[in-house]
Amino acid sequence: GAPLNISEVCEALEVDGMLTSFYGLENPITFSGDDLAKQVGIKSNNANVNFELYDGFSKKVIWSYKQKISGNVVSNASTLITSIMKQSAKKMPYYISNKNLEELNEEVENSK
Repeated sequence: GAPLNISEVCEALEVDGMLTSFYGLENPITFSGDDLAKQVGIKSNNANVNFELYDGFSKKVIWSYKQKISGNVVSNASTLITSIMKQSAKKMPYYISNKNLEELNEEVENSK
């Protein structure tokens, strides 16, 4: 059959929204090319990421994050993706830093 649209996926999963992601890696340089890349200043191992948070009912994007990060000749896909995930998590609308979480916990404790 035809692929499900966003609202159909949300309904099937019984969720209010959906987060989609796309990762792309560019310009991988092998170890044999690393010395040359260092000499001429080529940035290798670039990664692109695109996150979109959809509202399941309206099918509209309610938040998006696009980022390109450049690694170096010693970086690999795993380190680039980890870096992007850390950066994007802080930009997500629900993100609460450890400091803010501690403050919220204190408020809850004080309200008892």
